[in-house]
Amino acid sequence: MGIIVGIILGFIYRKQGPQRPKYVYEIEKELGIEPPDLEGEYWQKVREEEEKRAAQEEELKIVYHIKNQDKEDNNTEK
Repeated sequence: MGIIVGIILGFIYRKQGPQRPKYVYEIEKELGIEPPDLEGEYWQKVREEEEKRAAQEEELKIVYHIKNQDKEDNNTEK
């Protein structure tokens, strides 16, 4: 009989007494405050840096055309 009364009282008084602390993100969620997207900002900066680096590499692109002189000398001798 005591176990039944204990379970019933447990359900009735479950909201009273010591409660677990709420974390900041839980409070912000209740208030409707969106936390800053720090990871998104980081990846945006990374993408911008990669685009800048790619643009600089395109500007400084050097192409070498190497001709084999042995073949040219052999063709002129014959």
